[in-house]
Amino acid sequence: MDLSRLLRFNYQHNWSRGFTRLFLTCLIFLLTACRSAALATNSKPTPIDRPGSTPPAEQPTPTAVSTATGTPSPFPTIPPTPTEKVADVTETAVSTPHPKATTPPTATPHADINGVYPADFIVLPPAAITRMQTVYARGQENWRVATRFSKLGDSITATPSFLTPFDQPSAYLLGDYDYLQPTIDHFAGSWQRYGVAIRAGLHAWSVFDPLWADKEWCEPNEDMLTCEIRLNNPAIMLVQLGSNDASPNFDIPLRDIVHTCMDAGVIPVLITKADRHEGDDNRNNEAVRLVAAEEDVPLLEFDLIADALPGRGLGEDDVHLTVPPNYDYTSPEVMTSGQAAQNLAILFMLDALREQVIAVGADS
Repeated sequence: MDLSRLLRFNYQHNWSRGFTRLFLTCLIFLLTACRSAALATNSKPTPIDRPGSTPPAEQPTPTAVSTATGTPSPFPTIPPTPTEKVADVTETAVSTPHPKATTPPTATPHADINGVYPADFIVLPPAAITRMQTVYARGQENWRVATRFSKLGDSITATPSFLTPFDQPSAYLLGDYDYLQPTIDHFAGSWQRYGVAIRAGLHAWSVFDPLWADKEWCEPNEDMLTCEIRLNNPAIMLVQLGSNDASPNFDIPLRDIVHTCMDAGVIPVLITKADRHEGDDNRNNEAVRLVAAEEDVPLLEFDLIADALPGRGLGEDDVHLTVPPNYDYTSPEVMTSGQAAQNLAILFMLDALREQVIAVGADS
């Protein structure tokens, strides 16, 4: 064998051995890597092994509670009343299954104001309900807004505490009367609206005198009642008059007010007063009752509620109502206030109209 052939043989032999060694090394490396990956994969915990991955037992839905929220207002903020301690979740969690809890019976709603019940101070007989349903339907044809009411009255109505707290969630606490909250929500915005049909010193005859109308908002020769209906387009008109009326014919303009409202598709609500400004015969309240009965319109007998209040709920002038320090209706002190009691009574009346007139009209 010559030298060139020998060198060629050694080169080919060594190259083959080197390639084989390299191939085996790579193969061992790949097998080791795959085994490590497999071990790493098998060592990962499955989701069910993770702490807390098991869904917690379903907890009963808490009962909704009115909370003192909202923007600051000039009325005192009502602090939340103490509630029973609710057990922590860790205290209620148990390993054994329990049957699904049924809804517990709710407590009987508080339905009176200092012992005077709605059946006595809300005068809304079947004939009045039927007629008001007709008036409401007429109003809907004229685009009256079912979620609005207006106010017609004198300085007793003009006071900043007349109904306005109900538009400020932080200014009142209903307590046992919280079932009336849907009515507050329904008429949101109307509680604090004054409008153009409220004037200090107003009496029934002045309502239709354009001189008493607001010149900035009302049209020439337009009376305040017509102006207020045009501007606010309400479904209901609260009418509180009589403290300034000395005429024995108080019922005549009052009846005109009722007719004007009904012709416009607006439900009039007549309210008796607490004072005896016209004399001990209480003739103005008697006139209000007479008109309400003859015209089949809603009557709020605040006169009866005033009988259950200290000093009939009147201040030192024996005309204007006493104002409470706040509107926390869980407080016995607040319940002796004339203004707090009247606001609550009107809320009762509007709740009755919402359920028996407005809701019925919406379903028809």
